[in-house]
Amino acid sequence: MPYTLIRPFSTCFAALVIATVLSGCATFKSVDEFAQTSQQMTATFAPIANATVDSCLENALRKKLISSEGFDPAAVETQARIGCDEIAESNKKVVRLNGILVRYAETLGNLSGSKVADYHDEFSGLGEALGSIELPGSSTPLLDPSQVNIAMKLSEYLGRLLTQNMQKSAISDLLDQQEAVNMISSALNTYVQTAYQYRIDIERRDSGELHSALNATARSEPLATNYVKVRLYRDEKQLSERAKIPDAYAKAVTAFQDSVKNLRNEKQQDDSERLRQQLLAFSERVDELKHQVAFLAPAKW
Repeated sequence: MPYTLIRPFSTCFAALVIATVLSGCATFKSVDEFAQTSQQMTATFAPIANATVDSCLENALRKKLISSEGFDPAAVETQARIGCDEIAESNKKVVRLNGILVRYAETLGNLSGSKVADYHDEFSGLGEALGSIELPGSSTPLLDPSQVNIAMKLSEYLGRLLTQNMQKSAISDLLDQQEAVNMISSALNTYVQTAYQYRIDIERRDSGELHSALNATARSEPLATNYVKVRLYRDEKQLSERAKIPDAYAKAVTAFQDSVKNLRNEKQQDDSERLRQQLLAFSERVDELKHQVAFLAPAKW
């Protein structure tokens, strides 16, 4: 009689255990998806910032090549590096600020992703031990195989529950840092909009001046002039693509901030359709950003 009473209760409890664990994993999955996309976004910042130095150097070389007599590329590059050092030093500092977001995304990923605790080793051999318990003075097992299975599920769940609750608590704390995360990501966006866009504007201005300089040499050196005009034309086509990077970065940051907000609002609930759509939109914005980052800096002259 005790056996028949215990089994239905245990079976129902085991089913509840499984449902609870699965719902927790669904929440972790969304956080992990957000973390992975965030890592992709943060990975674009340093190349974007460093491209401002490349722009400074290449633009200086291009101007001197076209507009100066007695062109010495080594001397021009050395002089250009001195003028571009200020940009490089500023980039080093702001990349460290981006590093905070990198650590934020990595920590969320570690808490929610595949690096969570593995319980198989902890319970290795437990099922065999439970199945081998015999009633005193008898060879009859204390637990039949189905009861051992139920006991194992409960034992595993208790260990998993402790770790998952710790994970959920840590994830919740990280999502509660929304104000700090928004401030940092907004500051990085401001830097991209200012520093990168500034270099784009300078290249556009200088391109017009270089065309005027080339027109003055068209009759005396038509072959060289035409060759340089082709190079400028290609640079200008690439420039039109590079000019899209600040906007792409801004859209990715907005989607990043919206995702943090939605994850924070729904961290105690099952994933909603709105959250899934938000994470999808974030992923799409980052994909667009990665596509534009392929056009980071002017071609080498």
